[in-house]
Amino acid sequence: YTLMDAIVNSFTGNIRFSVTPPTTSSYFNDMSSYRWAVPAVDFFRYYGATNGSSLTGFGPGAAMRRGDFILLLSRAFGFPSAGMASFSDVPQDKYYAAAIASAKALGIISGDAKDSFRPDVAITREDAGVYLYRALLRDGAVTPTSGDYLLQFPDGGDTAPYARDAMNALVRDGVFQGYVVSLLPKRALNRAETITILYRALT
Repeated sequence: YTLMDAIVNSFTGNIRFSVTPPTTSSYFNDMSSYRWAVPAVDFFRYYGATNGSSLTGFGPGAAMRRGDFILLLSRAFGFPSAGMASFSDVPQDKYYAAAIASAKALGIISGDAKDSFRPDVAITREDAGVYLYRALLRDGAVTPTSGDYLLQFPDGGDTAPYARDAMNALVRDGVFQGYVVSLLPKRALNRAETITILYRALT
């Protein structure tokens, strides 16, 4: 800052603001072992994009299911409605049916050879990366990359061919980070990890 007094004396200096992220959730009482995820969880809860597994618990260590992940994406990116019908294993009366139908219509997700999506199976890191990348591409919030950022991880080569473009871009942008020193593309995401990844992508 620069200040001037009445007789034109000048005073300069610096003001530093330190913002410490919260480590205790305002909504859930089971986040003590997942303090690193508290800002992301509370952000999504505040805006109504996610709920807990109970009235007072978020269930941060529970596996994130594929259907729930798409529901989160739909809420975060505002997917337009596309009815309810989508895949053979997604009943139209399920709470995530509309989100999955919208994601399919937008080309963000696709089924397997049996027209199945397996919504109640835990989602892997690489599949989550593919769906998130496609949602970001649709919004113009990410750009493709020709670099191989997966080489920084000893298991980066384990990433499936269909997921390499997405994971490279998301690693480059800091959305996906290593687990200690590994990428673990085949590993299932838990709820705390999922919310944190989405938080990085959106903020």
